[in-house]
Amino acid sequence: VDKINEDVSKSFHIDMQESIKRVVTRYAVIDNEVGYCSGLNYIAAVFVNYLTEDSAFYAFAGLMNHVRGPLRQLYLSDGIKKSYVLTSKGRELFDKLYNHLTNLDIDSAQVSMDWIMSLFCKDFPLDFVVRVVDICCYQGLNFLLKVSLAVFKMIEPLLLTNKTSEYAVHVIDNIAEYVDTDRVIRYALRLTL
Repeated sequence: VDKINEDVSKSFHIDMQESIKRVVTRYAVIDNEVGYCSGLNYIAAVFVNYLTEDSAFYAFAGLMNHVRGPLRQLYLSDGIKKSYVLTSKGRELFDKLYNHLTNLDIDSAQVSMDWIMSLFCKDFPLDFVVRVVDICCYQGLNFLLKVSLAVFKMIEPLLLTNKTSEYAVHVIDNIAEYVDTDRVIRYALRLTL
């Protein structure tokens, strides 16, 4: 509960905080295997923003346990390890960018995992998140990795033309300004893993 309070209080408008806390706490109680993991608060916030608290909880729990690839698998220790390993596939697709970011002391796999673990809710606009979740429900969890790789593909020219770590961090921290939702989705749908 302390971790939930800490994460929610530093991330959300005060009007939403109590509802978000109750939604993720309620879920943590019914799914003690997953419990609470950082990132879940961002996903719950999307639902709380648009639904009543009860409806937000049921929508959140439904997404976590969706038939096509329960999102909850991502938050189990094996799911996290598997996802982190999968993000290393980005090295194969974007070797030049991966090496550039590594030289700047930026862990692209960790950046990717931060996006994935928050279901892109933390750093991306709502229309982006909704489209990603919709397609993920149909295609399964691997689509999240494809989206992450597609985002890196979209920002690759920016990052490779500027050689400073400050600029790379700026682009990553302000990613919503640099991505076109339609282009990312189209590219992600074409990727094969």
